Amino acid sequence: MATFNYTKVVNNIVALEKVLVDGGFVLSGITHAKGENKLMVVTDPGETKNPTTLVNAFTDPADLDVSSDKPVATDGIPECAANGVATHALLIKKKDPYTGGDIITGSEQVRAIPSSMIAAVPGATINLANGQGTITLGPMTLVGEMTVRIVGVGNDMRQKAIKIRFI
Repeated sequence: MATFNYTKVVNNIVALEKVLVDGGFVLSGITHAKGENKLMVVTDPGETKNPTTLVNAFTDPADLDVSSDKPVATDGIPECAANGVATHALLIKKKDPYTGGDIITGSEQVRAIPSSMIAAVPGATINLANGQGTITLGPMTLVGEMTVRIVGVGNDMRQKAIKIRFI
């Protein structure tokens, strides 16, 4: 068993563990003290490789920020008329997982996956431009709510969900 200590911020320990296991490492555990930026990786007693290269190369998956261009009701859900004309434009931004606010440039694909009780609304896939993009849902004539998950396609961005309503 070997213990490796690092000074590194890692927000997603599960993603780091997956990278190490996929890299062929047998682990006994990973601990992280975020406030102190201390990371400890403990390998299994029979493990002879050093995980430092993979740990140092690891970056947390980007966060996705999703909002609607429509006004928000008192319960916090954006609303759009179900008049067969109006649409919800979902504004998507890829954000730095360490700062929480800086937009990260890139052209990754993201997909909207609606889970709808009101109709079978098709999803949409777009390429982000400079870390931002818009997916349009609607128009609708049926009234109701749906939750839309925004997920990265072929990348490890953290998915985000937004609830929208057609009234």
